[in-house]
Amino acid sequence: MTGEQVDLAADWSGSMMGNAARDPYYLAVLSAEIAASPGHEGPIQAKCLSCHAPMAAYEAKAAGGSLTLADLRTSDLGKDGVTCALCHRIEPDNLGPGGASYTGNFIIGNETGSERRIYGSYADVATAPMINRLAFTPVHGAHVSDSGLCGTCHSLLTEAIDPVSNELTGIRFPEQMPYKEWLASSYANSASPRPCQSCHVPESAGPVRLS
Repeated sequence: MTGEQVDLAADWSGSMMGNAARDPYYLAVLSAEIAASPGHEGPIQAKCLSCHAPMAAYEAKAAGGSLTLADLRTSDLGKDGVTCALCHRIEPDNLGPGGASYTGNFIIGNETGSERRIYGSYADVATAPMINRLAFTPVHGAHVSDSGLCGTCHSLLTEAIDPVSNELTGIRFPEQMPYKEWLASSYANSASPRPCQSCHVPESAGPVRLS
């Protein structure tokens, strides 16, 4: 051990995911999209915030509504961006190249209290600390190490707008497709496939001090 601090929460707080809902460049692009198509402000906000502020967006959707930028200003869940809990709570049901989970259409379990499952890559874990402190039950989920999990938000399909009528056309445009690019790459199609996580969430080369 080198003595360097390895604090997952600190690493996350300064990351692009931790600042996904507050990043000034993202907010500027979102404002420009709304200014270009003001008649579709609601759907534009809902689509973008579903992945940039997914916890608050999912909560709003479950309540029968959709998250807006105005809501975001007063939402602690929203301003936290893409949190650890969000990704580790995603169910494996609709993940993968079929496309059902694309554009933020992931599924979160509807359990309550300590029955809420939170998935990790380890099969043999001590469950009591997390149950007692956070009311989450940690369980093994192989899907958290699969690129299909990343594909839920890193596959963005947007509905094209007719430039003349300014109406939605029903045509889905593949705006951002990193997951599909991975599927077609040598990382996915080799004798030893490497998921997104192998580079973006690499394992430590040796033991580290967690606290």
